[in-house]
Amino acid sequence: ILSLAFDAPIDWLQKRNVHRLLGAFFFFLFIFSLFGLTFYLVSDPLVEQLRHFSENFPALLQKLDEFLGVFQQWDIKGIFSPEFFLNLSANLTNNSAKIFGSIVQILGGLLSALFIVVISIYLNARERGVKKFLINLVPVEHRVYAITLIEQIQKKMSNWVWGLVISCVSMGLAVYLGLLFLKIPYALALGVMAGLLNMLPYIGPVVSTALAFLIALTQSPVMAFWVLVLYAAANLILEDALIKPLVMKKAVDIDPLLIMFAALAGGKIAGLIGVAL
Repeated sequence: ILSLAFDAPIDWLQKRNVHRLLGAFFFFLFIFSLFGLTFYLVSDPLVEQLRHFSENFPALLQKLDEFLGVFQQWDIKGIFSPEFFLNLSANLTNNSAKIFGSIVQILGGLLSALFIVVISIYLNARERGVKKFLINLVPVEHRVYAITLIEQIQKKMSNWVWGLVISCVSMGLAVYLGLLFLKIPYALALGVMAGLLNMLPYIGPVVSTALAFLIALTQSPVMAFWVLVLYAAANLILEDALIKPLVMKKAVDIDPLLIMFAALAGGKIAGLIGVAL
């Protein structure tokens, strides 16, 4: 996926007389540096908000009990106990080395992460490297058809990755700024969550909206209403009316009903992971 997504920008650099190997190396360096800088800037306030949320979680539940009076029947305290958020925030620390150590652990170890990056750079450093690699896996009699198919897949996958990045960043930023304007607590954490959950079609926005609504409800029903308005505007106007038609529709050209059906089928087969896939 990395190779497919980064192939087009590296092609662009090569057309401007940048050696392809150098172009691949510096583009990967730029992307990971940008990611690292962003993570470094948001990690401290994000960790602080998670810790504050874990400390105030019992009080938030008490306020929700007062508004709705039904949470005691749902055993929500057992599902989202204060220890859950304490453990979550404890795993995030102000030490950047430990933060990136956690990311590397998720990827399966430093060696695996390095191996992935090296292979991606190698594939991108070769002109049409991804296509040549995939063609070698296809029997000779099918290669003429496979070349056309792989070119379509490569273009679609690359456009989808960048479209997804634009969609998630836009959604997260819009939610964060909106919650900041409304003075809702934990705006940064909720904005990051909205951006990440935006990768899950249909289900992700519902989950992020529900959490923000419940937090806003602890302040007042009026504030909870405005949070619903904010998320509805972000999803219906920003996402559905602007980003999907202008970015995702152009990127992959797939009917939204087909996407919905695929998400439902994936959820039926493999749960949340199936929806994401």
